[in-house]
Amino acid sequence: MALETRPTLDGDVLNDPAWKTTNINQFWQQRPVEGSPASQKTEVFIGYTDRALYIGVICYDTNPEGIIVSDSRRDADLEDTDSFTILIDSYLDQQNGFVFGTNPAGIEYDGQVTKEGSGAFGSGGGGFNLNWDTNWQVKTQTGDFGWSAEFEIPFKSLRYSSQTAQTWGFNFQRNIRRNNEVAFWSPIDRQYDLFRIADAGRVTNIETPAQRNLKITPYALARRSSGNMIDGSSDQEVGFDMKYSVTPSLTLDVTYNTDFAQVEVDEFQINLDRFSCSYPNSALSSSKTLVSSQWASLVKWSSSSAEELVLRQTAAKFRSKPALVYQEKWVAQPMLASCICKRTLLLAQLDKPISLSLG
Repeated sequence: MALETRPTLDGDVLNDPAWKTTNINQFWQQRPVEGSPASQKTEVFIGYTDRALYIGVICYDTNPEGIIVSDSRRDADLEDTDSFTILIDSYLDQQNGFVFGTNPAGIEYDGQVTKEGSGAFGSGGGGFNLNWDTNWQVKTQTGDFGWSAEFEIPFKSLRYSSQTAQTWGFNFQRNIRRNNEVAFWSPIDRQYDLFRIADAGRVTNIETPAQRNLKITPYALARRSSGNMIDGSSDQEVGFDMKYSVTPSLTLDVTYNTDFAQVEVDEFQINLDRFSCSYPNSALSSSKTLVSSQWASLVKWSSSSAEELVLRQTAAKFRSKPALVYQEKWVAQPMLASCICKRTLLLAQLDKPISLSLG
């Protein structure tokens, strides 16, 4: 529903007058007892202003001392901690969405889901991109009731259609770590996770502003060297990167005098805890992704033990010598044509999703 006043973003949902009506208060277990009501009560509030989407959650807990927090770094894994995660399907295409999450320590966890998270991101299929970061805020509080959180997600950080009143797909996941319990608002079968966008619920009557996204990142570099007043030199360089949303599904990227000093460098991290930072090897990761995608494409079409043996031998070469991918990947190509007709497509019948109106 449209909020009359903007919530005070401090994590205190219980005493914030902006939250008047509970929208969601029934969650269902996926684990340990699939289909049973959640062992702890959860209340979710959804509202919006002309600038942002707001979500408040109260995670009641009869044993607040048993709340587990394992990490407090941005994008840290939420599986081993009490946590609350949001899935937003703003296009309602049941394929792609945005994920926002937190734990009682108030970390920011966000990512982008493509094609329901199937496959490896960047390999041509779907996946989950944890490196996707956008501008949003979350604050949390803990107390005798359990813990609560308030999310502020600006509309400019999302992508959606041009309609005024919209229906979005939503799902919410709560983890209660000490019980190894995972509960969802819209039930999901045990073999799937939150990225199962097709099973997400519906929230209607969301009035969104027109998107006018323009982001400019300028830079300036200056250098001067001098040994004396006679012999000296100076050098200046300026440029910018611009990102503009032409349509909700088309983004224009423009760069002038690109600052190549920022290309292929480790992501800047601020570390205030006792754990050391870990930086992935970009070249090694690229090689592994390429090998994995090629091997997956070969195995997908295999239909007999003899063909599979050839493919596994080829994959062994890929693992030992990634540079051979472009040469060796053609070994199995002749047999692909005979395998195409043997591919089987399995269709799953989906239940009618949950629907919620904010009108």
